[in-house]
Amino acid sequence: RYEQIVSTDRDLICFLDRYFNFLAINKQFSEYLQIPMETIYGRHVREVLGEESFQRSEQQLYACLAGETCTFQQPREFPERGLRQVEILLTPYRNLDGEVEGVVARATDITEKAKQKANQKLSTKVFESTTEGIIITDPDANILAVNPAFTTITGYSEAEVLRENPRLLKSERHNSDFYQQLWKTLIDTGQWQGEIWNKRKNGEEYPQWLTINATYNDAKEVSNYVSVFTDIS
Repeated sequence: RYEQIVSTDRDLICFLDRYFNFLAINKQFSEYLQIPMETIYGRHVREVLGEESFQRSEQQLYACLAGETCTFQQPREFPERGLRQVEILLTPYRNLDGEVEGVVARATDITEKAKQKANQKLSTKVFESTTEGIIITDPDANILAVNPAFTTITGYSEAEVLRENPRLLKSERHNSDFYQQLWKTLIDTGQWQGEIWNKRKNGEEYPQWLTINATYNDAKEVSNYVSVFTDIS
């Protein structure tokens, strides 16, 4: 039953003895390496994964034999999947007397997660470094976040506008029909773009080029509104 449970795990799992020979692996491990399970048993990590791969993990393997639990990330090349980023957890395997008899290794393929994290870091960098002001609101138009350029252009700090409605930036240049048409276009098409006059914190009115886009969740409901504007005064 334990073997069946381990074999359904999506992570790559293997058991190594004190000399780093394979005692057991799960189905996912075999599939990633494209090597039959029975041909791996008894063979050294160096022989199965390659000398370079063994050397990159050797220090952590010996630390695990000394009783430490080790976690680290490495890029690994697999026959059909290509280069993947994996997170490896090494846990000492102890007998009933508490002595370390081997190593339990669990490798998690975090390639997609790593890509998402990298994209998120890039998005954050763009958000913070762009010279255009950005406002992110919830579906009810309550401000959730603004970028540094927003503060530079409007004079408002993020703390001053969080949970506020963007109408606090409104000038007296446009009548109610203008804003009703803006919202109608935004609701109907998911986007509005055009020139609009707004007001800075010091009361100065100025023109800006504004683009508002709606973003949607999996249920195709509006999750956020993202406004990007440029001071064109």
